[in-house]
Amino acid sequence: MPDSFESQSRSGLSLIWVGLLVEGGVMALGLLLGWLGFYDRQQPLGPVPWQTWTYAVRWGLILVLPMLMYLVLFHFWTPGFFRPMRRVIDLQLRPMFCDSSYLELLVLSIMAGIGEELFFRWCLQGGITSVLEPTLGSTVSIAAGITIASLAFGVCHWVNKTYAITSAIVGAYLGVTMVWTGTWLVPAISHATFDLIALIYIVVSRPKSDVYD
Repeated sequence: MPDSFESQSRSGLSLIWVGLLVEGGVMALGLLLGWLGFYDRQQPLGPVPWQTWTYAVRWGLILVLPMLMYLVLFHFWTPGFFRPMRRVIDLQLRPMFCDSSYLELLVLSIMAGIGEELFFRWCLQGGITSVLEPTLGSTVSIAAGITIASLAFGVCHWVNKTYAITSAIVGAYLGVTMVWTGTWLVPAISHATFDLIALIYIVVSRPKSDVYD
């Protein structure tokens, strides 16, 4: 086996471990804040009945469809606003994940879905909503929770301005799905599913040279 291939494979494997450590750290932070009492009081963590799991899986897979439609649109149409994101995919993300196996991408996607939704939706959005609700009422506190958590989600995904804005919009969508369905497991499943499909797309799709014209 050529040395360059071995080096790339080791690099890809190391990157997966870095990703898992980051997502695990996000999950641990969410659990810590939850243990300190800052979380969605409507959703205390505990054993999840199988009925809740089937409900979450069903709605998680349904509500990921608009996000996947965006991915399809992004593939076929790259207007000026999205070109910086396309460059990030072609020049940074594809080289990072091109040597990763589908199993590694699956594990990373699950960790990202659970860890980030536990922190940003269950902990941050839910915690803000629970703290503000007694004084501001349900509607305002929910809106504040979604807004702040979504902005934080965008900032934490800052690769460039386009990527951050898009991430914030996706975060708001996931926040609304949690409120609408009543469980953070739904956006977690949608998030993990989208990440897996997006990572596979990044790995197998070809660079679009027109974005560099």
